[in-house]
Amino acid sequence: MKKLYILLIVFLTINIANAQTFTNYNTSNCAMSSNYCSSIAIDTANNVWVSYNGYGISKFNGTSWYNYNTSNSGLLNNQAGKMFVDKHNNIWVGSYYGISRFNGISWTTYTRNNSGLPCDSVYNIVEDSSGNMWFGTGHGISKFNGTSWTTYFNFPSAYGAATVSPGADHSIWFADSYTGKVLKYDVDNNWTIYTSTMIGLDSVNGNSFQLWSIAIDHNNILWLSQLTYGLYKFDGTTWTLYHDSIYPYYYNRTKVIKVDDFNNKWLGEWNAFSKFNDTTFVVYPYFLQTTDYFDLAIDLKGNKWIATQTQGIGKLDCDLPSAATSITGLNTVTKGQGFVTYKVPPIANASSYVWSFPNGFVGTSTADSINVYVDYNAVAGAITVHGHCKCGNGTPATLNVTVLNGNGIDELSEKNISVYPNPAKDKLTIESNINTIINYDIVNLMGQTVYSSYLNAGKTIIDISAFAKGIYSIKLYSDKGNVVKKFVKE
Repeated sequence: MKKLYILLIVFLTINIANAQTFTNYNTSNCAMSSNYCSSIAIDTANNVWVSYNGYGISKFNGTSWYNYNTSNSGLLNNQAGKMFVDKHNNIWVGSYYGISRFNGISWTTYTRNNSGLPCDSVYNIVEDSSGNMWFGTGHGISKFNGTSWTTYFNFPSAYGAATVSPGADHSIWFADSYTGKVLKYDVDNNWTIYTSTMIGLDSVNGNSFQLWSIAIDHNNILWLSQLTYGLYKFDGTTWTLYHDSIYPYYYNRTKVIKVDDFNNKWLGEWNAFSKFNDTTFVVYPYFLQTTDYFDLAIDLKGNKWIATQTQGIGKLDCDLPSAATSITGLNTVTKGQGFVTYKVPPIANASSYVWSFPNGFVGTSTADSINVYVDYNAVAGAITVHGHCKCGNGTPATLNVTVLNGNGIDELSEKNISVYPNPAKDKLTIESNINTIINYDIVNLMGQTVYSSYLNAGKTIIDISAFAKGIYSIKLYSDKGNVVKKFVKE
């Protein structure tokens, strides 16, 4: 079978000691129930929920651990699997015995005997944009709207290892390890099925394709992991395989994919944990001496949580914004100069930008550029900007600015305002030689304001082609005085 291979040129291994902090939680240093973790999820209060193979589930609030099992809760079975937190903060726990739902107070159990589940083996759980819950089971895909159940593809074991991801276009995607099919359910209730041949998949052992995880990024690109062969990308038209046999134990053996706020793809792999930004893989190797990173979650602060089969869980602190580089813009301005633009190159991992100016510089922005008005009270000093995200602040850049006193024209009067041509037909020019912002209204003979704006020192050209013919007054006013000029529109 023909495949498209991309050999990535950039592949980085970083020293965690010089970057982000990694913390391991296991039974030797905390009260979690087991080191054999099945799944991990984050609730709306930023609590971390962990499920175990044989030991129930735990909640970690950042300080204390709370363990739930069949002896102290309504959990269906201690063989807990996939976890999911819905928009109402309900905790859903899948297992080979059905589903448990915990609302913080009481437990609800769903099995094939009391619900529309086609079987009790529940492998994956997700919520769509309408609040429907979807379950990948051993006998098909089920949807629960809170009242009724609908099952799709209900035949034995065909979709037994479905992985589920909500799409940016509100679709739901599924991937099946056994048949190598990828399925999309759209908002019009239509199914689209991509076969292994269409994708370019080979089976791993003759009867399994080992599709482990599927995720949709912020550009509505689908990412699919196939154990052994690598990472697939689908842009809606073309399937592309990212594969490099030089690193057989890194992204060729990806088990789980998560997308962060900055559209980075985080990959849990055999013996490694990686970040992929569509160009570069950054590998965080051997945080825990384990062969299996089983599940990933990203908390509300951007920290990455990693569930393993043998070593408990790990937390990788979020990426702070990169250091801001040089600010571009005037480093010498004049009092009353008007608007000046300053800009900084984009800052990695920044969701917003924080600007600071000396007194007398007026303007606001959370973007990488800002327009500020330099008024007559402006003083010299430092302009700074730094990146900000929910994880914290980056290192700022600084530009020192000098403020000159100006040209000495401080009074708005007829002698420093010119209006021409007069009469005018299509364009009217207002020229000012005073360094202050001047607001103006154009008023017709009936006293109606037909146009308002402001001007700075220099020439301002106004399009008056749509004005009715007649005599107009231009009322100019500022903190330095008021002036009225007249012109005729031909």
